[in-house]
Amino acid sequence: MAGRPSRNTALLATILDHLPDALLLIDPAGAVVNANARALEVFKAPGATRPLIGRLVVDVLPNFGPAAERAGKSRHAAPSGARDTQRMTARALDGSTFPVDVFRALVPWAGSPDHLLLVLHEATSAPLESELVRTSQQAQAILRATEEAICGVDLNGKVVLANPAAGRLLATRLGDVAGKELPALAWHTKLDGTPYPAAETPIGQVLSTGKRISRQREVFWRSDGGPVPVEVSAVPIKDGETTVGAVAAITDVTRSVEEERRRNRLLAILDDEILTALTTLAESDLTDPKTVAGELERIRQIAADAVDYENLMANQVTVATRPGDVAPVLETAVESISALAAERQVTVNLATEPAAVASDPHRLSLAVGELLRAAVESSAPGASVALTVAAVGEKVRIGVRESKVADATQENPLLRWLRPHRGRQTGPDPDLAFVQVVVERHGGRFLLEPSTTGARGYVVELPSVTVPAAPAPLEEPPVEVSSVEVPVVEALALETPADIPAPSAEILQLRAQTNGPTREAGPVGSVIPMPTRSLRSVSASAETPAEPEPPAAPLGADPAVLVWPDAAAGLSGALSDRGAPAAGVSRVAQVGELNNPDASVLLVDPLAGPVSRKTLGELRAAANRASLPLVVVAGLTEAALEDSGVVLEPPSLLSALRAPGRSGAARVLVVEQDPALATALGAGLLKKGMQAVYAKNSDEAVLRAAVGPPEMVLLGLDTEAEGNPGILDWLVSAKLLVGTPVLVYTLDGMPPGYVSRLERGASLVGIGARGETPRTDDRLADLLVHIGSLAPRR
Repeated sequence: MAGRPSRNTALLATILDHLPDALLLIDPAGAVVNANARALEVFKAPGATRPLIGRLVVDVLPNFGPAAERAGKSRHAAPSGARDTQRMTARALDGSTFPVDVFRALVPWAGSPDHLLLVLHEATSAPLESELVRTSQQAQAILRATEEAICGVDLNGKVVLANPAAGRLLATRLGDVAGKELPALAWHTKLDGTPYPAAETPIGQVLSTGKRISRQREVFWRSDGGPVPVEVSAVPIKDGETTVGAVAAITDVTRSVEEERRRNRLLAILDDEILTALTTLAESDLTDPKTVAGELERIRQIAADAVDYENLMANQVTVATRPGDVAPVLETAVESISALAAERQVTVNLATEPAAVASDPHRLSLAVGELLRAAVESSAPGASVALTVAAVGEKVRIGVRESKVADATQENPLLRWLRPHRGRQTGPDPDLAFVQVVVERHGGRFLLEPSTTGARGYVVELPSVTVPAAPAPLEEPPVEVSSVEVPVVEALALETPADIPAPSAEILQLRAQTNGPTREAGPVGSVIPMPTRSLRSVSASAETPAEPEPPAAPLGADPAVLVWPDAAAGLSGALSDRGAPAAGVSRVAQVGELNNPDASVLLVDPLAGPVSRKTLGELRAAANRASLPLVVVAGLTEAALEDSGVVLEPPSLLSALRAPGRSGAARVLVVEQDPALATALGAGLLKKGMQAVYAKNSDEAVLRAAVGPPEMVLLGLDTEAEGNPGILDWLVSAKLLVGTPVLVYTLDGMPPGYVSRLERGASLVGIGARGETPRTDDRLADLLVHIGSLAPRR
């Protein structure tokens, strides 16, 4: 620095000379007593006729003030240890001027009054006003981008600043918010429904106390009257020690409130319903399988509804809809609350008109039932609840309306919904979130009807659809059988997937010679191996002129068992001995044409002829339409592991029996007492993407079915002991016998030692011909007669 006082300051002077800003040291008289190299440079002091040192500060900073005012007590000087900044115009020694930002600080000076240190930063960029404008623009950009609602208010609580998120939260335009009192606009009612004084609101507290608040849970009111759960953080704006306003950051916490509600609901169901029911069941008499099965079914339904509720609310499940009349859905909803209505002496009046919607009947009935439940609990004894349906243009409006409520001062149900509660929704308020989700998944909307009498109304509006006419029954096309150069196979034929190539003729010939499991090539696809005839007998039959096939014989006078395509002689005789005559069904249409009430079961037995995969599906559908149980019988065989994909396995047959449109893994109940065979069957099901549920006997099968009803049953013929109430009895009690195909298998074709090979995983299970022994015919006849005694009369 210029005019260094001693050698002791040489190091400090060197450092100061390398600073990028100009430094001036001013004595109490206002004169420049020292300057660093940068100051001499900017003021162009080197070579000047009058040096910078010794000049008055006002010579180089004209608007700095008189020299007499630059003393330690000068009003321009900052307090000791403090700093002050000001934009000024500096004058160089050659007379030129330039803008500078001047930082001032008092420096203690030993033996004399304090000196003033000036730090001059060249303001070569935009003026201070421009900097403020740029800073303001950046702040506005940040406010526009943030997802939190930001509101600034003055001392009176009037809005002077609001970002777009605040407008979205208030459901209004920002222009309608400016100048309005925020407490009166958005905090007029507390969560308990009482008025909210302005001084007690978060903004009011900050303005009155000058203290900040953090993450306070509140309810924020939109301009349309809807409440929103929020968390509020607010800080005061001060001018010195005086509070002149406040800024609030408001976060919508609707999602977290909903997640907390769902968590509490699920915990309550597990604790109050499922755990309590299981404890009661464990302490009760477990010797009655039907009672245990009924209670387990009730518990299973509670758990299934809870899981479905969570998946639906979390958007983790697809709602599959189908067109149909809306009246049965509403009747189910009314039936679900009939006991509650009788208890509270409330009448539910259902008034419908022809209307069709695309719906998931179960979920839609639950949603409407929830609205009815709330309306019934809200109604006074002797009152009525109206459930109406009206087709309005392209919409179907379902209305639930109360007539007289027990408490006419009911508050906004949306407000009560936001309060923390535990368990299922009870009381006069419906589960609004669930109803709205179900309705929106159906492509509709859910509305609350305003009322001045306290009686509330709910409207579910869904798109109307046209129900297509039922298709005419399909006729089974005739099957042409061509001769081949290998033993003829009498089989149950299933279509082969396009991506599985048919085996070559060499492979077919080789397998025919070894009497191994075989699959014919050709349009009939995969087959179930059946007893073969020699090539000689085939040739002989080929030489015999084919006689025209006689027309299908009419059904018997009193058929109790329908058999596709015809009943084998042994089975027919066994059924006749039991007073249950059999009738062959060679056309799918015959299943529906039979109106005799004595027909009680449809059996698919491929011993008398092949049946295609398409025909299996049509038979399943025809049996459902005729309200007949469907039983398919086949035999199990053992096959080598390398034959996987060639030999037909049980899962391939079961997949043909599954109802179309079903999603997810098919649940198959495997009833087999041999663990090795049950494991092998289950492994095959799992490999095909099915869910296998094991049971070693009928009693255990009942318990497994009560936990989760099966789509299909794989049943050993010897497992269902005569006279023992088993899985078939349970299917009847659960009204699932019709619609749940039963695949019955025999073990006559299993070779000796198959159990040990299956246990080692050295072989697999295939489908083959069922046994034809008298014992097998008797057992199958007993099973069919038992099913006939259980099946509902038509």
